[in-house]
Amino acid sequence: MPTKRPRGPQPNWRPKRETERVLVAVEAGEERIVELEELVLCVDADELQEIARTARQVGGDPVAAVNAAVRAAQADLESWEKELRRLGTTLAGLSREVGVQGLHPDAASAGRDWDPRLDGARMHLLPAVGEHHHGLKARSPREPRPR
Repeated sequence: MPTKRPRGPQPNWRPKRETERVLVAVEAGEERIVELEELVLCVDADELQEIARTARQVGGDPVAAVNAAVRAAQADLESWEKELRRLGTTLAGLSREVGVQGLHPDAASAGRDWDPRLDGARMHLLPAVGEHHHGLKARSPREPRPR
C-alpha cells in the first residue's frame, strides 16, 4: 500500500504505516480480550457447583468460594470493558495521528464485533449465578412459553 496519497478522490485510501500500526494494535487488544472472554465464559452453574464442592471438601466456606469466583468473573468483565475502551482510544489516536478521518475499517469492525460479545458474556454470568443459587434453569429465548 502506498504511503503517499494518490491523486484524485480515494475515500478508502490509508497510509501503509497506519494500516500496519492499526492491525498490530487490534491484534494485541484482541489477544487480551480473548483471554478475558475465556475466563468469564468458563464460569457456569456446573463450575460454581464444583467450586462449592471443592471448598466443602477442604473444609472451606462454599458460599465464600462461589462469591469469590463470581466477583473474579465480574472483575474480568470490567477489565474487558476497560480493554475495549483502551483499544478504541488507541485506534482513534492512530487515525488522527496520520491525518485520516474516522477509524480504520479493521478498527471499526473490532469494536462492532467485541461489544455484543461483552454483553453476551454478561448475560452468560447472570443465569449461571441464578441457577447455582436457586436451582433455576435459564430458559432459551427460543423455547416456547407454557400456556
